[in-house]
Amino acid sequence: HASSEAKPFQILANGTNSESRRSATSPVTWQNPVTTGTKVTLTYQSTLTDIVKVKFFEQKVSSVDFTRLKATRDALVTLGEMSATPTLSLGKHMIVAYAYNAAGLLLAVDEITVKVQ
Repeated sequence: HASSEAKPFQILANGTNSESRRSATSPVTWQNPVTTGTKVTLTYQSTLTDIVKVKFFEQKVSSVDFTRLKATRDALVTLGEMSATPTLSLGKHMIVAYAYNAAGLLLAVDEITVKVQ
């Protein structure tokens, strides 16, 4: 793990949390995705008490090589709110989640990569 301290907000893909997929050398999960089938269950865990809404999206990416990852300028693809079970195509998918409070203020962001086989 990149840190021994738990993050206050994490995405889970089929029960696997994002922090468990990060390495000491990378803040993103692209190199160590959660392997899954076409249906993936997305949830979150948090120690933040004022979250009232979490939105899940797919962030399109293009990999230049195995060491560099670039997000595209494509619009985010909405996957669901609070929890989601989208059907994804084969390959890698970067999932991002945004957590909001009652006033609509952004409290936290996280990402997890899944690899559909």
